[in-house]
Amino acid sequence: SQECNQMNSMEMTKSFKSDETTVQELIEAAGTTQRQLSQKLKVTELSINNWANRRKLPRVDHFLAMCRELNVSPKTLAKAMRLDVEGIPDDEHD
Repeated sequence: SQECNQMNSMEMTKSFKSDETTVQELIEAAGTTQRQLSQKLKVTELSINNWANRRKLPRVDHFLAMCRELNVSPKTLAKAMRLDVEGIPDDEHD
């Protein structure tokens, strides 16, 4: 079942501090799945899975498309990917 798969993927992310948002949590919060996101971004599901599990990083265009699809700022997604965003200013809102 999908819940089992999500639990397995959550187990794999236990190495992070539990108070930090993961890419998988952002995907779930957006009400989508890795499969649906891969279709919208026109990339393989394996690519999304690799990005979510920190095995690889997306190209910048895919990163920005993920921000759009997940309705999060680049800084939020970068943090979820465990990239160092210290010293990066917050997005200014108009």
